Amino acid sequence: MKKIMFICFGILSTLTAKGQQNLSYSYDAAGNRTNRTIIVGTQNSSQDTQQKVSRVYVDSLAGKELSVHVDNQDTLLNLSIKGHDPSSGEEYSLLDREGKTLIMGQLSNQATPIKLKELASGTYTLHIFVNRQSSTWKLVKL
Repeated sequence: MKKIMFICFGILSTLTAKGQQNLSYSYDAAGNRTNRTIIVGTQNSSQDTQQKVSRVYVDSLAGKELSVHVDNQDTLLNLSIKGHDPSSGEEYSLLDREGKTLIMGQLSNQATPIKLKELASGTYTLHIFVNRQSSTWKLVKL
């Protein structure tokens, strides 16, 4: 009986974890985080069954808290930095797979929206710069 319970728990845990993986990290040999990947957009093709799902990912950049808020239904990204300082060169750029800059701008003291709705499905790179330090995020738009 214990064996069956253990197997059921293992299967349930695996299925639950698979359904929630919208962010993944990559690390170098020294243990430093080198890459962040976010899945944006919905996997459901039916407009009637889409649910409004939003997620917030928090990271640290140049000693400041960086928040990336993803709203799947609107395919919108909101970037915000706690302790925003316009003089510290807080900016972002979104690049396509070939490295061509599609969108770039300055981060504001409010949440900075980046509209992804018009972009085709594919892989994009988001660079966020604060005080000459950068954070790189890979976006996969479904």
